[in-house]
Amino acid sequence: MASDQLTPGSFNHKYATIGKYQYHYVEEGNPSGLPVVLVHGFPDLWFGWRHQIRFLASQRGPQGQGYRVIAVDLLGYGATSKPQSEDSSGDAHPDYSPKTVAGHVVALMDQLGIAKAVLAGHDWGVGNPQRPVTKDFISLEKLEKENQMFSYFKYFASAQAVHDMDTGMDDYIGAVFCDSTGNTEEDRKYYIDNLRPEGFHGPLSYYRTFRMSHQEDLPMVGKRYTIPTLLMVVIEDLILVPEYVRSVNLDYVDKLEYLDIENGGHFVLTENPDAVNQGIKNYIEKLFAAGEIAKENEKVAAEVAKEEMKEEKEEKEGELEEELEEEKEVRNREQAIEVLELNDAPGAEGPSYSSSCRVKSIKHFSHGHEHGPVLLESGERSKKAKL
Repeated sequence: MASDQLTPGSFNHKYATIGKYQYHYVEEGNPSGLPVVLVHGFPDLWFGWRHQIRFLASQRGPQGQGYRVIAVDLLGYGATSKPQSEDSSGDAHPDYSPKTVAGHVVALMDQLGIAKAVLAGHDWGVGNPQRPVTKDFISLEKLEKENQMFSYFKYFASAQAVHDMDTGMDDYIGAVFCDSTGNTEEDRKYYIDNLRPEGFHGPLSYYRTFRMSHQEDLPMVGKRYTIPTLLMVVIEDLILVPEYVRSVNLDYVDKLEYLDIENGGHFVLTENPDAVNQGIKNYIEKLFAAGEIAKENEKVAAEVAKEEMKEEKEEKEGELEEELEEEKEVRNREQAIEVLELNDAPGAEGPSYSSSCRVKSIKHFSHGHEHGPVLLESGERSKKAKL
């Protein structure tokens, strides 16, 4: 494939407003095709998926309608918004938590009219050690001590890492996306141009949400994913080593298949794109042939219908509660008016109150106090009336 077909400018760039943020994404292929959403890792961009975007967009797909391929720049990356920390404490902005960012991706799918999609993730989406297996928080120090593979987490979560990578950006990007990873000098320039304005603050913020993401994931303790999943295990990956990746994902996924890729390292998307492309294509076609996607679609549709019924029920209950409150409010006001009319009637027994007292009485009743003493003031005297 000619390199000029994979330059950033040769792709279709789009933007969407998600909450208070602008999200940048690239979309290729058939708008009516099977949606495939591609999510990058650190310190990558949508651009890391360029080979897969172009390949999938050119395929007919299992249903003959091709693929609708979407690759997004996550929060803090590329042309997507890059919120800074809210204070000087060094803590990450809370919107960098994995759960929040995942919600942004789902919101983007909603805007694009995508109910279901094939989701592919690199780096962060594979064997993330932040997912809890217990309710006890595992500190970065403990993680570093017990598993040297993730010793860099502690450093990446520090302000020093932001400073070091910002000041040495050219060298760092040059080392990470070197020629052996399938990147050129022009490719490295694109990464640097996207990082230079705000630096590594956004990308490294994900590592500073360690405790936050642990708390968010607590409801997932003991739960498992039942959706069909393919895990591409890169044998020569020195960051996510095969032994660890295999063992961790078995703890969470029921329908898990492995595909070993012999040639390539951590950035296998560009180091061995043909193997990745064929792996994705073959797996999707296999699922359709076995009817797995149809089964999953039916399951998702049933869950959506159940959730909609629940929301409709809650909405009706809320409306009924509001109606009852309004009726109660009307009754309270009517009772207050009756009491005032009784007090003002000619020959009525009991004290007579000024107009200012009436206002206070009505106000008191309107707040739902139907019984008990009400303190009413008239001039310099205070009287207690049993209403």
